[in-house]
Amino acid sequence: MLVCARLRYIATKEWGTKRYLNMKHLYELEKIQEYEKELKKAKMDVA
Repeated sequence: MLVCARLRYIATKEWGTKRYLNMKHLYELEKIQEYEKELKKAKMDVA
């Protein structure tokens, strides 16, 4: 019941649609994780 109320609130507010539909921060996180993975791989190759 509370979840439905929260989703309804988010859907009606302007910040809700902008915040929840904006996926840019997830793509940036993915890039950072890939970069860290490459750094670890490079360190393993050197050692």
